[in-house]
Amino acid sequence: MKIPVLQIHGLNDRAAGKVGLRDSWNYVEKDYTLVSVLYVGHDPHHDTTELVNSTMRIWIDFREQEHEIGASRITILIEE
Repeated sequence: MKIPVLQIHGLNDRAAGKVGLRDSWNYVEKDYTLVSVLYVGHDPHHDTTELVNSTMRIWIDFREQEHEIGASRITILIEE
């Protein structure tokens, strides 16, 4: 993909599991941000709605301010 990507992944995801993360960043040519949330399953947008919404807002605001940050890889681990 040639667009910035924000991936929010629950580490207790039984559908995709940790394998679902494997090399996903290799398919992104632009900025890639991975947010892994401990103790959350396949639906972090339902399980931790406020966390997901605030993370998305922060990510969008940052991108709007910085415009272009180059091809970067950012990983964030959140213990909810």
